[in-house]
Amino acid sequence: MLTITEDTKGTVSFSGELNIHNLEKLRDKLNRYLREGRDLFFDFKRVTIIDTAAIQLLISFKKSCDRVNKRLTIELSPTIQKTLETMGIRGVFR
Repeated sequence: MLTITEDTKGTVSFSGELNIHNLEKLRDKLNRYLREGRDLFFDFKRVTIIDTAAIQLLISFKKSCDRVNKRLTIELSPTIQKTLETMGIRGVFR
């Protein structure tokens, strides 16, 4: 299960599992955030599982942010850091 919450300071927090089963929910939220005018801070510290489909979506989203000069700051969980390191793409979200 994936939970997405937003606080009053603009931080978007993700918790649970980021996988192919909830990509539609994640994609819809990411597209909404991309249309908004503000810079983004995503907190993934409480993500317990991530698969390659979710990683591909997040990389695509980061590239979209870069294209429209939207600053995206991401805080990763140890699980995501380890997965990215295993895939050889740890620096992709810097």
